[in-house]
Amino acid sequence: MMCWRRLLVIIDDLGTLAVQREIDQFRREISQIDDIEIARQMYLHHIGRVFVTLGIFEQTLIHAIRMPWKMELPLKGNPESRWTLFQARDEFLRDSTLGSMIKVLEKNECLDADLSYLRYVKRHRDLFVHRFFENHIWPGEINDMFSVSASVRTLKFLEITFGRATDRLWGILVRNNFLQRQKFTDGSYLIINNDPFGGPDD
Repeated sequence: MMCWRRLLVIIDDLGTLAVQREIDQFRREISQIDDIEIARQMYLHHIGRVFVTLGIFEQTLIHAIRMPWKMELPLKGNPESRWTLFQARDEFLRDSTLGSMIKVLEKNECLDADLSYLRYVKRHRDLFVHRFFENHIWPGEINDMFSVSASVRTLKFLEITFGRATDRLWGILVRNNFLQRQKFTDGSYLIINNDPFGGPDD
């Protein structure tokens, strides 16, 4: 009977061989692509990374604003339970623009420094969504590897900006006394609603 340890070694070797074949195939395919197409794909890759990072930021902002009951939202009607209130808050925020969500934070008297930072992020968001290609090349207009270098640097800056903003959102709500943050020794933390039993009685 074959030893299980020996069988695992054989399986590992076969897996390594399969991976190497895939790597070799990938190299062959890449070698057949011209530099302009590689530059175009790299450009599209960075555009996609910024778009995803921005989406995470806006989704996190919705979650962060929706969570604390003491965050007042201009809702229609008068929800009778915590669940219907949660649904109404969620629907309102998902239908809101980034600018209107920042106004919600302003009306709830968030710190001016935090509002200024979020407006700074919004300006870069608006430039990327609405006006990026006014100042940067379209993918179909790429003529060489160097024509996209400045645009790629801008995209990397935007990705870092939106990523950092996402990380800072919870801190903003904690600093403005809407949420609590409990830190653990491993560096992780737990976000807690300041008023977990707020809202209407069920």
